[in-house]
Amino acid sequence: MRRRIGDLPDGKAMQLIGTIIDMGGDERSSAALDHADGLLAQLAERGLPDRDVSRAHYFRANIWSAKRRASPDCSAWLWKSEHIDGEILELRKALGHPGFAKFDPVERAQIHTNLGNVLNHTGRFIEAIEYWDRALASVPRFAMAWGNRGIGLGYYAGSLYDPGHHAVMMIAAFESMLPSISAGMDEGPGPPAVIRHFNLIKQEFCAARYALYEGMNSAGVHFSDRGVLLYNTLDYPTLGFAVERMKMAFRGAYAVFDKVAFLLNDYLNLGIPDRQVNFRNLWFVKGKGKTLHPSLDGLANWPLRGLFWLSKDIHEEGVREVTEPDARELYELRNHMEHKFVSVHDGFLRSMSPNSVEASESGIFDISITDLITKTLRQLKLSRAAIIYLSLGIHVEEKRRFETRGSKMISVPMILPVWEDKWKRLD
Repeated sequence: MRRRIGDLPDGKAMQLIGTIIDMGGDERSSAALDHADGLLAQLAERGLPDRDVSRAHYFRANIWSAKRRASPDCSAWLWKSEHIDGEILELRKALGHPGFAKFDPVERAQIHTNLGNVLNHTGRFIEAIEYWDRALASVPRFAMAWGNRGIGLGYYAGSLYDPGHHAVMMIAAFESMLPSISAGMDEGPGPPAVIRHFNLIKQEFCAARYALYEGMNSAGVHFSDRGVLLYNTLDYPTLGFAVERMKMAFRGAYAVFDKVAFLLNDYLNLGIPDRQVNFRNLWFVKGKGKTLHPSLDGLANWPLRGLFWLSKDIHEEGVREVTEPDARELYELRNHMEHKFVSVHDGFLRSMSPNSVEASESGIFDISITDLITKTLRQLKLSRAAIIYLSLGIHVEEKRRFETRGSKMISVPMILPVWEDKWKRLD
């Protein structure tokens, strides 16, 4: 069927292409899948309506998915995959396009479910649950979402290190301490540094979370704002301690990423100098571009692989552009907070102001108070997911080390007490 589809109406053409994709996937035929991709390109030349543009992205995602399943590497522990990159990219484009809103609930549920499935495959099971829940919000009896959600939660439960927490895994994975960690006797009498690192990461995350709550619920003028001389720049800025608390919350939540990278660099002995390690470069061999570190390539660690794929959302340009609206520009926002300026304004009043500010000209990232809150909430969610992936990833690695250590190695347990709440005070 190597003919053009110019003589078919849009609906019939889309139906034909969908059939070719389904058959190509069932038969593991790369030729059929490539043919379907070519037909989609022909169809796009017509200038499709929004609904069909979004559906075309969904079809391309299905092509990538079918190619991944047909690949001989399908069951291998690949940390980098063109097929997964393509599938996630196209599903997010389908979600982000205006045509998505014109789908019926079942079609929307299918796309949410598929995105949850591929995120779960990479190890990003926290975000996967969110997408399955969105599918079920659209269609409460959508069996595909229920089934995959159950499978995902089952794997999640299997990753936990405390059997008593399986029924409350979302809380347990974050609130419990790190799993048991083995360290050499010659590394000193105290606990491994990774435990102190993890303590500090959690404490700083909790402080950032509360800072956002404080800023959002602030009332009146804070005493620290009184008497501070500020000029009216006629663009309806939102100034004051409450706004700065929200900025602090964003910075604190974003800082979790680099701290996670520092901990993993030490724990996995990746060898990156302390002053150079960050969440962007942790995964790669220094000086070799995007060459995955040999200690990670092929490593059978589902949560750590999820952490790697989370980093792509933050730092890879093409991926960042198709994340959900509240997750876009997080890197740029953080960069301006640390090195330039972030101006927060009242969105409604700013729309009536004749005095606008161009960020590219003045080094100012202009954002409404509503968008700042939304992006900070998203950043907190991503940081929380990173902490869970870190904790469970170390658990998986400790199990691997135990299994490969051999019976002749001696292990002496060291139980650490809990730091009580009553000690968390300065007076």
